[in-house]
Amino acid sequence: MRVLFVGENQQIADAMREALAAREASAELHVVPSCPAAVAWLASSESTQCVVIEDEALRDEHGAPSATQARVLRLAPTLVATAEPHFDDILHWLRLGAGGCLAYPAESHVILGALYIVSSGEYYIPRDVVSHLLSDPAAAMVGDGRGAAANGYGSDELALLGISRRQHEILVLLSRGLSIKQICQHLLISEGTAKTHISALYRRLGARNRGEAIYIAAQRGARQLFEDRSI
Repeated sequence: MRVLFVGENQQIADAMREALAAREASAELHVVPSCPAAVAWLASSESTQCVVIEDEALRDEHGAPSATQARVLRLAPTLVATAEPHFDDILHWLRLGAGGCLAYPAESHVILGALYIVSSGEYYIPRDVVSHLLSDPAAAMVGDGRGAAANGYGSDELALLGISRRQHEILVLLSRGLSIKQICQHLLISEGTAKTHISALYRRLGARNRGEAIYIAAQRGARQLFEDRSI
């Protein structure tokens, strides 16, 4: 695996280098200090499989990503590394094109898992971040103000999210990493039908992609998505 780290936090870079070396002898980690340098690197390197950006490298003098900084998130599968994962920040990064958030410090297996998930085109959100949203009603307020205090299962969870039962079934499968083809096989529906349900689901939640949909549902207190059970 070939990974690009953007930022000046040597602790994150060292942890990633150690994790990659333990998994693949041929793995490469390249480090650049800023997003403009990352854009230049990615323009000359077509084999970079994943980019990890320190959150500080995504903030201009006003505290928000500039056009150049945001551009990096769309050039390659990208994780944003942060010591303080907040819902508003993560949702903003996802909307800009990031593939997820890596909370640091993190153990090697967590770093590797996040890198492989995002490089494969999926979305990664740390389980402890989701658990915090589910356990803290104040942190889980969103949209119309319904949060974790109103959590429930079955019809209660449908009402909580404002989606249909079929959309909820698909959301659960999306949260477990199933592809559209696998969802079709599991629910015995056509690909066109699955895509229609997914589009409607995203509209109902105000999400643009799988990662946003899962995160918004978690913030509203949808515990059923994160139960440990077989499909």
